[in-house]
Amino acid sequence: IARGILCEDVEVCVFNLRTSDWSVIIKEIIESRLIAIGSPTLNMGMFPSVGGFLTFLKGIRPPNKKAAAFGSYGWGKGAAQAINEELEKMKFDVLESYELKYIPTQEQLHSCFEYGRKLAQEIK
Repeated sequence: IARGILCEDVEVCVFNLRTSDWSVIIKEIIESRLIAIGSPTLNMGMFPSVGGFLTFLKGIRPPNKKAAAFGSYGWGKGAAQAINEELEKMKFDVLESYELKYIPTQEQLHSCFEYGRKLAQEIK
């Protein structure tokens, strides 16, 4: 997804919510036009670290931002929808989400790239 965004000459920052300082991520979000948040599905919802970060982000309420959710699942979907619901509550302009089942194939990785391009075009 990030490579697809870069292909459209749009700057990208990628963060791991478990290892990155959330304050640094918030600073980047405030300065960006689009955020994309990803999570694998766990118990029909998002990973706890993603939920915690979205709770942290709620207090900031960055205005006039587009957002997208992406994720993976095994037996049942849920993460992307749960992320979208939280983003909508924060008044983000929520774009189409993207989900994959299991580990992505080469074809699905290409689809991720194209999804990134589509996201970049939304803010150009």
